[in-house]
Amino acid sequence: MIVTATELKMNLGKYLSTVVEEEVEISKNGKLVAKLVPYKEYASDSLVGVLSDACLPDGFRGDYRELLREMRARDYENLD
Repeated sequence: MIVTATELKMNLGKYLSTVVEEEVEISKNGKLVAKLVPYKEYASDSLVGVLSDACLPDGFRGDYRELLREMRARDYENLD
């Protein structure tokens, strides 16, 4: 299912219910920009086994999931 960003904002609850059954693709200005999928924790989301220590920031000793959230937040900030 494809919806516009405006439609998603106006009816978020509806699409949160819908995503349990099917993925929801989101378009903005006629281009697909995101996909809403059911929550499932994947091994790659934790970055364990995906990045070597050389790829992590110097001195990183935190939770891989928190690092991933920060990386995603920076990406979302740059969408506009």
